[in-house]
Amino acid sequence: MLTFLIYSVFCVSLAWLTYLRPATGVVAALLMFAFEQWAQAHNFFFMQNNWLTNYLFLAIILLGVLRRVIRHGVVSPFPGVVPVLVIALYLFAFVSSSWSPAFDKALDIWAFQAPFLILMIVVTPMVISSTRDLGGVFFAYLLFAAPLALLLLLTVEWWGRYLVIEGLKSPFDANPNAIGNVGILIFMLSMVLEVDKSLHYNLHKIWRLIRWPLLLLGVALAIKAQSRGQLLAAGLAVLFAYWSKTERKDPKLVLGLTLFLGLVALAFTLIFESVIEDTERWSVEKMTADALLRFDASVVMLNAWSQDIVALMIGLGSAAAYSYTGLYVHVIPVEILTEQGVLGFTLFAAIIVLTLANVRKVLQRTEAGVEKSYFICLVGYFLIELVLCFKQGSLPLSPSLFFAVILIAHCARFKRAYMPKKDVEAESQVYAEGGSSDSARKPLFNFV
Repeated sequence: MLTFLIYSVFCVSLAWLTYLRPATGVVAALLMFAFEQWAQAHNFFFMQNNWLTNYLFLAIILLGVLRRVIRHGVVSPFPGVVPVLVIALYLFAFVSSSWSPAFDKALDIWAFQAPFLILMIVVTPMVISSTRDLGGVFFAYLLFAAPLALLLLLTVEWWGRYLVIEGLKSPFDANPNAIGNVGILIFMLSMVLEVDKSLHYNLHKIWRLIRWPLLLLGVALAIKAQSRGQLLAAGLAVLFAYWSKTERKDPKLVLGLTLFLGLVALAFTLIFESVIEDTERWSVEKMTADALLRFDASVVMLNAWSQDIVALMIGLGSAAAYSYTGLYVHVIPVEILTEQGVLGFTLFAAIIVLTLANVRKVLQRTEAGVEKSYFICLVGYFLIELVLCFKQGSLPLSPSLFFAVILIAHCARFKRAYMPKKDVEAESQVYAEGGSSDSARKPLFNFV
């Protein structure tokens, strides 16, 4: 009964906040799979009805899109070239199933993932209406992710890094990476987010106090899920964030921050055995073995791809790795190169390069302060996913990198990344006076 009560309060609260602030729909997309696993670990009902959480969170996201459209009018889900390239890459990857040696497996994967891909790549980014929305998104994320992290740490049974979920064919069918991602995002946001000092009740001072317990909570959950790569990626993202936020690029700052992260790691090393039962996964031997598995799979795929002249251009076909290695490669750039060829890899490289260009221009044209910290958090999320794509995931199974890419494209549009700087300063003045760059747009309905 308590599980159903917590489940209901979580979903209703998230829906209500999304109604008030449509951008909160992003939180639903980021927390869906971790929250679903928590519910399934507590009650077999949620395993029997495994569609329930997905549909509820989909409804919450659609509510956010509807409220955003009512407030600001219809906006294109494809702001600029980058989202178009992302769609082109996914469409080409799907078409490549037709010449894949694992045709049936590819169709099964695409049929299962298609709704989630559309949700993450097309629908959810539409809830963002300005770069300032990112602040609401990230603080709302902490508001819901922190209690979820406590629930995951304290109220469910673990088997190694996997949640014990009744009804799964194997404990390995659980998704510890989704849980680890919650932890590392809590860690990164607690380090990087800033609170506007002009707000009442000294909220910025309160934030300075609560950010440290949040940091420890995030790292604890990541360690419990044994998310080695996520912790490394989050550390790199935090280093980037502090470097970007500093007007004067002082190497001593990065050195001090690196030392601080080292102390955090040392503190958790001292209590490591109380957080997890099996430390084998963290041994040098295990990490080396896992890296070699990915390397060997990549070599097998590269050899097969290089021996076919046609495949050099268009790839071996989606999910071809299942025919050659028995599983996907776990290295997304290698997967794209070998399964979608030079054509697909060129699309992927263009997406990353153009996104980095967007990041650079938005950072250059955003004044230091809370709004810049919001965007830097988004860039940190992108960098985490970019690092992780070299050690986990698959193109159709892991759209998080491209989700971050499209959110950055939306922010680049809202910040007028290609406007003259004087126009950007004028837009900043509108914000300072309490207005919005979207306020001049005609709403879809006149009663709002």
